[in-house]
Amino acid sequence: FNLLLLCCAHVCGICLEIVYPKVIACSLTISCYQNYSNLAYMFWYQQLPRSGLKLIVSSTSWKFHSYEDGYSEAKFEVTREISNYSLMTIKNVTPQDEATYFCAASGHTV
Repeated sequence: FNLLLLCCAHVCGICLEIVYPKVIACSLTISCYQNYSNLAYMFWYQQLPRSGLKLIVSSTSWKFHSYEDGYSEAKFEVTREISNYSLMTIKNVTPQDEATYFCAASGHTV
């Protein structure tokens, strides 16, 4: 199966770059860089085939992660060591994880 990724998105005029994923022992890590260091919030979204966007997790620059119902850190681990860079690792990748994953950044919550 394939995991589809958005390579560059524009959110409020900010370019977000998602680097091609690394697959390591049935886990997949996606990185996201945003070019403004003062944006406190970063968000990861999943879009399953023929479905709308679903928020997985929001992450703050003070390293607090808030997962939406149906998503957990056990499956989608997020790290954010610096304010403008985030990693999301999808653990134990299965065909049900086939989706397009998006990253966004904002100065405010959604």
